[in-house]
Amino acid sequence: MSDIKLFFLTLIKITAAFSVLFFLAACERNRPVTIAVTPVYQQQVLACNKAFSHMGESWRYQQLQFFISELDVFAKAVDSSPDQAKNSWRTWPLLESEFQSGNVALLGQVCSPGGNQSSVGNWQLHLAPAFELSSISRIRFTLGIPFALNHQNPLTQKSPFNVPSMFWVWRTGHKFLRLDMVSDDDNWLFHLGSTGCPAVSPVRPPAEQCRQPNRFQFELAFDSKKPELLLDLSRLLTQVALTSKKSCQSAPDNPHCRQILANLSGPGSLLFRGSDD
Repeated sequence: MSDIKLFFLTLIKITAAFSVLFFLAACERNRPVTIAVTPVYQQQVLACNKAFSHMGESWRYQQLQFFISELDVFAKAVDSSPDQAKNSWRTWPLLESEFQSGNVALLGQVCSPGGNQSSVGNWQLHLAPAFELSSISRIRFTLGIPFALNHQNPLTQKSPFNVPSMFWVWRTGHKFLRLDMVSDDDNWLFHLGSTGCPAVSPVRPPAEQCRQPNRFQFELAFDSKKPELLLDLSRLLTQVALTSKKSCQSAPDNPHCRQILANLSGPGSLLFRGSDD
């Protein structure tokens, strides 16, 4: 084979290799991103009716569901122009699904009575391919639903805003987080949502923000190689004694709510954390 033919053959192989790499990179950029969300108690992974020890007593959850909204990342957008190539805080759009709508996602599960299977469950966030994953360094989001979406007519809402067990009344809106737990001889619950909402009746939406919005923001490091969020119940339940008489439904005058709300709002709150934190 002449040198010129060898040269062109080598050039064709190199071009083909770069074409394959470019194609794979383009596919990677256009592939939706999934973030796993895992409930834990300290280092123990939880599941429906799986027992964990809190203050020396065995507990398990029967329902653990919560809303996440306003998800942003500190990242560079896919195919960003040179003047937008620097990382900055950007909204990461959620893909529409049974559990995601209007940039709000419902996560968690309801456990089947007496078993270890979930009758309703979703432990994943599905996001649009809007960013170069390797450029994402931080993620932030709100535990709760924005005011504009929280008090709409519950009879006309689509999923995930139409889950009856995650709704109070039109005036107060949705339960942002619902945690129902049982032990061998007791039970305890925490329902987080807005309170003090000014409306003429329970079946009317408030015209202005509630006095206690009870939405909480979280910001943490993001590992693009292992995109996962941990919901650590040990952080939520720090210094919280679990008995039926000490349950909390976000009432501001309930003394049993103070510690658990402080755990959510205190400096450095780590209810949510990355898998390596």
